[in-house]
Amino acid sequence: MHYHKESNGDRKVFIYVLDYYRTRVRFNVLSFLEYDGKPKFEVDSVDYRVVPAKRLKEMVTETGFRQLRIYGDTKFARFNHELSEDIIVVGTKTEI
Repeated sequence: MHYHKESNGDRKVFIYVLDYYRTRVRFNVLSFLEYDGKPKFEVDSVDYRVVPAKRLKEMVTETGFRQLRIYGDTKFARFNHELSEDIIVVGTKTEI
């Protein structure tokens, strides 16, 4: 959740909700806005396709990247299939 109050008194509250499905994740942003004392409500959603780590590595390799290193977060912790919430793939690619 994020709350923001503008200098003119307008208020904004954002709530982030993730819906997990078998092959995708839906990222929802619920916006509660108040402009000039008038409330407004919005929902914006974006679907992301779930790509397993093994398939992601294959896809990156297929596009020409080599010397791949896979991390589980932005601090470059070791990737763990069971525990990591993120996957970061770093590699090199030579120009043709």
